[in-house]
Amino acid sequence: MSPTDDFDSKVLEHAAERLRTLALEDERREKLESENASLKREVASLRRNGATGSSQSSFPRRSASHESLMEQSPSERRRMAAFRTKTHRFVVRDVRDGDEDAGDVDDVDAGVAADDDGHFTSAGETFRAVESSTAVMGSSDSLASYEGADASARKKSGDGATKAAFELVLANDEGVEVLEPRDRRIRTRQKGLPHSKFSWLDSPRNALVVKKIHDEAATKMMRRAVKALEGQGITSWLERAVWDDAVDLQCSCKTWDEKDDTFRLDSIIDFVVVLGGDGTILWATKYFPKAMPPVVPFAMGSLGFLTSHRVEDMEKTLLDVCLGDFTLSLRSRLVAKVVTVDGKHSPWRYVLNEVLIDRGPKPVMVELDIAVDGYKVTKVAADGVIVATATGSTAYSLAAGGSMVHPGVPALLMTPICPHTLSFRPVVLPDSVVVTITCPPKARNTAWVAFDGKSQTELARGDSVVCRVAAYPVPTVCAHGENTDWFAAVKNSLGWNTRCADQKPHELRRDDPRTHCFRRICNTIHPYEHHVFASSPPRASPVAVPRYPSLSASPPSPRAMATNATGQVQPSGPHPWKGFASGSLGAMASGAVTHPIDLVKVRMQLRGDVADAASVASNTRCPGMIRTFGHIVKREGVLALYKGLTASLMRQATFIGTKFGSYDALKAAARTAEDSDGKLPFWKMTACGIGAGAIGAAVGNPADLAMVRMQADGRLPPELRRNYRHGGDALARVVREEGVFALWRGCAPTVNRAMIVTASQMAVYDQAKHYILEHTPLRDGLAAQTGASFAAGVVAALTSNPIDLAKSRLMSMKADKNGKMPYNGTLDCIAKTIQREGFSAVYKGLVPTTARQVPLNVVRFVSVERIKALLEPL
Repeated sequence: MSPTDDFDSKVLEHAAERLRTLALEDERREKLESENASLKREVASLRRNGATGSSQSSFPRRSASHESLMEQSPSERRRMAAFRTKTHRFVVRDVRDGDEDAGDVDDVDAGVAADDDGHFTSAGETFRAVESSTAVMGSSDSLASYEGADASARKKSGDGATKAAFELVLANDEGVEVLEPRDRRIRTRQKGLPHSKFSWLDSPRNALVVKKIHDEAATKMMRRAVKALEGQGITSWLERAVWDDAVDLQCSCKTWDEKDDTFRLDSIIDFVVVLGGDGTILWATKYFPKAMPPVVPFAMGSLGFLTSHRVEDMEKTLLDVCLGDFTLSLRSRLVAKVVTVDGKHSPWRYVLNEVLIDRGPKPVMVELDIAVDGYKVTKVAADGVIVATATGSTAYSLAAGGSMVHPGVPALLMTPICPHTLSFRPVVLPDSVVVTITCPPKARNTAWVAFDGKSQTELARGDSVVCRVAAYPVPTVCAHGENTDWFAAVKNSLGWNTRCADQKPHELRRDDPRTHCFRRICNTIHPYEHHVFASSPPRASPVAVPRYPSLSASPPSPRAMATNATGQVQPSGPHPWKGFASGSLGAMASGAVTHPIDLVKVRMQLRGDVADAASVASNTRCPGMIRTFGHIVKREGVLALYKGLTASLMRQATFIGTKFGSYDALKAAARTAEDSDGKLPFWKMTACGIGAGAIGAAVGNPADLAMVRMQADGRLPPELRRNYRHGGDALARVVREEGVFALWRGCAPTVNRAMIVTASQMAVYDQAKHYILEHTPLRDGLAAQTGASFAAGVVAALTSNPIDLAKSRLMSMKADKNGKMPYNGTLDCIAKTIQREGFSAVYKGLVPTTARQVPLNVVRFVSVERIKALLEPL
């Protein structure tokens, strides 16, 4: 056969195939047009019989559920309306009076079965019948059927200038609507309704109060809520476990048997009061598997995407709710069920956040078939798939890379978890679709499904999960409005742009001393200087950027990364020198302020000492703080209150600075992957405080010895006084007269005291600060720091006073005529003190110790925090 003959035969075969295709298309078109004409006649008949209601003024809408429908018999009302599109044929039926509500489609077992083409049809006489059909090529019909209106209703503006009237038939799972716009324009059928007003037609009588479990603050707020509701004549209902614990509320509150399946709480409760976080709202929804009453959420949890009301305004908010003066946000829910491979259907489950289908405990990814309205979309190979509501878009779906969706958007989200080679991306679907996710019969592994993080079930090969948007939402009472509440919740919970207030201004003068520091900061974050994290030198930038020649500097070296004992890489935290610098400067400031009180404390602790025989013989004992203070001023003058100040500043700079720097370094070393939230357990903070106290005391003992001797010098007889001129002179004379090792005399009690004080002081401060920030509305500022340092000062005074007394006596003791020292050590000093003066003697000076520790800690910790903030940019 020649090439020409071969070409001619192929042309003839192609032409014959084309003719057969056109014949099939003509047959399908004729069949579809015949069916559409029949359906149009049926709709027109319903309209003539008055089943579609009366028209509206500008945009008439005729619904099959209007009053005229109620005049028909049940047999006439079974088949409402029907029409066919290119892909679906809709037959919508209504439910009879006396049965479930017409819109109660969630209670019907709407099974989904697949035909030979892979499409899905709903089983039974439920809410929609969908038959698969091939789209007709070349058809001029649109997705909905159009019918010309009566010619007398047309408004003519001239010959040939008439726009044909029409009607638009729309259908969903719950009904059919016929729209006939008089101005012959197609508009958006429905827009969002962000503004609403809820009003009671009857006074509410019952309210369910749900609180966060194991939370004392929530329990107190629950009692306030019950009292406020009782004042409005509303009966409060409590969960059985809560009702059993609240014995004093059992007379005024009611409960129910949660095991009684016949009890319908939704037929009694008018609204729900939730005291907790988002998890508490999820817990409350389980009591309302169908219609849920309005929910009044008060923020008492760690997250606040759904809780928009403040507990401080509880009484006013509940009064507004009782009066019916509030707006609602209708948060859609999902209904989902599992269909096994052998056709068994699980009960419908209501879901507020998401349905999760993932790999479960297995370390390999899963394969899942995704179908939307019966159309097989794709096969997903990933760690899992999330089907979420708009409310759940800020939960797991957001963490997996999905979009945030406003709760007013009627949508369903489908988000893959770590899809293989990014083969499937997050999508947002309309709320009318039915999503079916199937574990393929030949899948390598089974999958697992969870509903709002609960009821985890394994999906065998061939099992499916069917999800769709439920008819019943969760109506939450808005604090201001749906839009305002949502943006405020997202902004506060996700911390949007929280760093903006901390950014440094760009407008700095060339002669400003801060300019050099600021430009170093800018250089570290400049877009073309990301080479600071690379090992090779940077290439020259092709973009010319003006610089000040005198301020140009080499790029900063990359920050080192620390590793813990297991070899895990961790950020090294702030530079150690910042902790030493801030601790030294803050301690010197606090030491200067509280030095007079410290001097009085030392004098009081040394009274009754066996080395103070002259003082005892002269009967100069002053038991009280005020009398001791007055005695010093009277005998030695006002300036005597600042004796040893230079040594005190030396001690603060060495001892306290080392303590703060070591504490930060030890905390950074002790932090593990489990402590990624920045908060260490209390035992770790205590251990870090013990280590930091021991290091600081050993380094600062010489200055501490000089300070104690200079403070105690005034109580000795003139012939026994050392008369040190300042701290440096004291250290030099101690080395010259007593030897170098004398600088560490009393080091043991100093270290013991420092370990106890630092452990209690630093750990209590951190723990108290964390508690204040988590359980009060205060932020990390002066008020929170003052409260935490006050608690640290009180605890430090109580734990340190006995050892502090022994330290003062050991450091100031002098040998007797035989060269024997009065005490052999800390325990010997405490034992002899108790033996001679009684047990209460170890707490001598407790009042001035507390009076000194509290302001000292307040000034010290606040100063350290402020100085750290100033040093942070460096």
